[in-house]
Amino acid sequence: MLTLHGEMTQADEPDRQPGEPFMTSLDEIRHHRPCRQGWQQLTGVIDHDDRFPASEVLDICGLDAGLWLLRLWTDETDVMAIYRKLAYWQLAPVKSLVVESGPELELVRKGLSAVGLLAEHPGTSKEYRFACEWARRNWQRLGEVAMSANLTAPQRFAAEAVQAALHREVHLRPLLVSGPVLEAARQIGLTGMRGVFTERLRSVFDTGKWPGK
Repeated sequence: MLTLHGEMTQADEPDRQPGEPFMTSLDEIRHHRPCRQGWQQLTGVIDHDDRFPASEVLDICGLDAGLWLLRLWTDETDVMAIYRKLAYWQLAPVKSLVVESGPELELVRKGLSAVGLLAEHPGTSKEYRFACEWARRNWQRLGEVAMSANLTAPQRFAAEAVQAALHREVHLRPLLVSGPVLEAARQIGLTGMRGVFTERLRSVFDTGKWPGK
């Protein structure tokens, strides 16, 4: 099981010692049904059946594939928790965009707080349940705010990003959309955070420990 700040253990490698890198293989990855594009990228570089460091997947296929790879060592609930924590880190620049008064930006601020509760509290806690209920009641409204003519382009992006982070199957891809909103993301430095997350995930693979905030 993978915990956000503790040790990660792999059932298939009982002899792995703390501090040793996580290893995988093409056969192991194939068993979990990777997407065709990622599989072709990986097998275009790695063509042997030996085990190799999991961090090589990051180098070859990128962050999204590295996040997907976490399912080899943990269940889906833990993977979602990690996605939410990364999404919350990625949304840090959004705070500066929603400080003005008004009901629409107030909703975005509350949504950002809900993302934080989901990222920082276990699924059995009252805080987590409260945030889930808030998201259920306000998710559609956040989408409406994301198209509001009353907001600037970066503020609309903020609403869209917070809505994406509250999705029940949250992952990083919805936060990095294309078109005009991507330019708004660049304006607040959001897209550059992927490199930071890649290195944090590399640390997980290389040490078995989830880095602190």
